[in-house]
Amino acid sequence: MLRPEAIFCSIENRLVFFKADLEVFFHMTQFYNLPCGQTIPPDNIHAVSVSMPRVKDVIGYEENDPRVMKKIKSGYPRFVHHPYLSEIRGFLHEKFEIEENEEVVLISSRFAVEELQNYIGSQFKIIEDQNVIGICVNNNFAGSKNIRKFLQHTGYIPSSRLAEQYLFENGLISTKFNEEQYSLDDPQKFILQTLRDAYELEQEDYISLGICGMNPIYAAYKSLEKIQHENGRNVFIQFGWLYLDTIEILKKFSSNHASFESNASISKLEKFLEQNGNQVAAIFTEVTTNPLIQTPDLPALYKLARHYDIPVIVDATFGTPYNVEVLQHSDVVIESLTKFACGNADVMMGAIIVKASSPYYFEIVKNIPSYLESPFEGDLRRLAFEIKTYQSRIQKINQNALVLLDYFSTNKKIKEMYWPYQELTKANYLALHKHADAVGGVISIVFDEPFQNIYDNIKFPKGPSLGTEFTLLMPYVYLAHYDLVLSREGRNYLRSAGIHPELIRVSVGFDNVETSIGLFEQALS
Repeated sequence: MLRPEAIFCSIENRLVFFKADLEVFFHMTQFYNLPCGQTIPPDNIHAVSVSMPRVKDVIGYEENDPRVMKKIKSGYPRFVHHPYLSEIRGFLHEKFEIEENEEVVLISSRFAVEELQNYIGSQFKIIEDQNVIGICVNNNFAGSKNIRKFLQHTGYIPSSRLAEQYLFENGLISTKFNEEQYSLDDPQKFILQTLRDAYELEQEDYISLGICGMNPIYAAYKSLEKIQHENGRNVFIQFGWLYLDTIEILKKFSSNHASFESNASISKLEKFLEQNGNQVAAIFTEVTTNPLIQTPDLPALYKLARHYDIPVIVDATFGTPYNVEVLQHSDVVIESLTKFACGNADVMMGAIIVKASSPYYFEIVKNIPSYLESPFEGDLRRLAFEIKTYQSRIQKINQNALVLLDYFSTNKKIKEMYWPYQELTKANYLALHKHADAVGGVISIVFDEPFQNIYDNIKFPKGPSLGTEFTLLMPYVYLAHYDLVLSREGRNYLRSAGIHPELIRVSVGFDNVETSIGLFEQALS
């Protein structure tokens, strides 16, 4: 028989647990009903995602509708000006007495300014204050849109934490955002060592960090462009339907771009190389591809590329080093650490790895630092704190994804589902996966119901990015290729590449899987 004090203690414990459950429930309810414009994660000034809970919010964002843009104060940093950067721009405009008909555009470094000027073909007045650099651009400058696109593609944008530090030191904000950070010396060393272990790198393999995920991709492209120009090679190949900005880099920056989008056919590529192999500078691909979650036959691709002396660059962000082995069949591997390595959608960073046995190793390693922008100390400290749980995060996400996949596969209202083991490229993924549960954290689905009805009624957070510990949905095609969604020709082009315009990308999180299934059931009922 329990003593009275034991009974009291038991009741007290139950009350504590009940209170904790209520707090979790309240937090979850708030998180699953985020209004348009709320940061994701909520109330985090460094958040890289933003809530777009309804289709009309997404369309309003894409069409720059003032009613929607008034709510969206921040978003994915390469696409939306962070409020701290906007505040600095205004401050510098006044401090340096910039002309009223000019605006200040912030850029990550002087070298990045040079890259921009070379691309645009114009020179700009540079202003510099402490560690903040900007250029003055006339409001009537015809190339303003190209400046924005250049920064979007390359990632040469100052981070929100660097901006926060500047504002704080200049008395423009009174406090800095309270967050957990890595407290020991040399956070960059810790991040690099974590990635070395994850990718099982040899000591000779090169690994370095960039300011965001796209920056290493741009650095890899520019390095190979410089190297291969001397070899008389200028054709850059896109193998598979890749992420928007990777495609744009290959299209806009190269003089010759070739695309093999539909099901990433090796046979089509082989025929092309028979005629043009000595002109090809590099092949870019992804494991798995975004958003179709397909896997190229990477061993065959690499063997073919080696035959024609072509380097292969693989973006392994979706695959992650804990689920797939890609370095063996590539020369360069890139990962956006903003995603699964971070897990909280609140820091921008990227990694680039060059295999020591690559015949291009020494040339690439020599050139990469010229284009790779070093991350800010505050971002390194935040990521070093978050990357400690990278491996366990992937394990948990794999487990939840397996259950969710089982539900999706039996739901008659989901007519298309894309995941690493889909039949079309299953054998290719099996050749790379590290274990049987390597399902990854991204599933793309298409509903057999009106898109708006389903999207508007799903109570998950909805916005850009992925790899979060909370489930995050994204209307990928609307946000990445809205111009193609608008026209019949564009939609037909998407379908020819196997992409449904109303595809939704699901980034699987730690959420209770039964709760997640319940939310899908509720929206589909």
